[in-house]
Amino acid sequence: MKQICVVPHWDFLRGNKAFTSKSEAVNVAFGLWRQLAAKEGYALNTDDICPPQEADAIWLIDLPRKKKSFDRLMSSTKKPTKVVLQQLESPLITPQPHELRNQSECDFILTYESRRSNDPRRFHYKIPNHLVPAKTNPPFSERRCVVMINSNKMEGWFGSSRVGTRKFPGFGKYINGWAAPAAQRLSPARGELYSWRRKFARAAEEVQGKVLDIYGRGWNGEPVTWLPSARPKPYRCAGKDVLVDRETVREYHKKIPLISNYRFGVATENYQGTKGYISEKLIDVIRAGSVPIYLGDESVGEVIPSSSFVDVRKFRSHRALLRYLVNCPESEWQEMRTEGQSFLASKKAAVFGVSAFAETAMEILRKL
Repeated sequence: MKQICVVPHWDFLRGNKAFTSKSEAVNVAFGLWRQLAAKEGYALNTDDICPPQEADAIWLIDLPRKKKSFDRLMSSTKKPTKVVLQQLESPLITPQPHELRNQSECDFILTYESRRSNDPRRFHYKIPNHLVPAKTNPPFSERRCVVMINSNKMEGWFGSSRVGTRKFPGFGKYINGWAAPAAQRLSPARGELYSWRRKFARAAEEVQGKVLDIYGRGWNGEPVTWLPSARPKPYRCAGKDVLVDRETVREYHKKIPLISNYRFGVATENYQGTKGYISEKLIDVIRAGSVPIYLGDESVGEVIPSSSFVDVRKFRSHRALLRYLVNCPESEWQEMRTEGQSFLASKKAAVFGVSAFAETAMEILRKL
């Protein structure tokens, strides 16, 4: 069998966990791809199981953090060895795979970027999602108003690698040997939407009654930056006893029923821009039978009906958005919900499915 060495950007995906974890749609998609590949004579394993020097091809899930790591990886491979780069994280978290100068190091690019190209080396895909709708559908009158399931963290100069740590990676992603535009080096938090969520949560505290419920790390006064003096005041909307662990929150069989108890779910991306980055957030809320509140990819309406979600860009302030959410008539909410459910059952949604990713990935394998 041809040996394909899969190199994840994140260590927690090694040990073949990229293929075996069932908590996220991306891992399920990778598992299906692995099964299809085996039937056609390709063995897929992460780089700790299939050493690069034994591989017939290298598949990079984003790029290694440091250019030196990439160079060391390539120097250990057989010659010639094809290299595939798959963009998976947002440009905010891993900016280096989006720079054309860095992409030139690879033979094929699997990209979610919406930019059109006739380059035969480039293959387009959508980040995989589960598409099965929730089984429950509480009536409008029994649903709470808004839920937000996200970690609270900072990016850029004051960012920490994860909530509760003191590491200082703010500009490290731009001084690692990889090429990067000067504007990104000077403004490493460009496009981030974590601050939008914080402002939305503070605005919700000013509304009479509890409008918003928050689940996730970093909302109960934990450090969200390496600055000891910048410990945030706890958010009154944050849950203190359930679903605060990242893995528990993101397990789809627990996350979706939780969202189903709300009329609206915050589905803002971590990054706002024009790259085509659409994660699981928007579709997860639709699957739950709720209506998403969306801000992120500027062209999202081209692939997901704009009538199925609340577009944050239409509101002048967080207060205006909250007023709309609180006072939204049931009939109007129901129309948006119906549009979302119709989309989920349509052929247009299939491009976001796990099978669509696996089929596109197989196309690339056959060209290696």
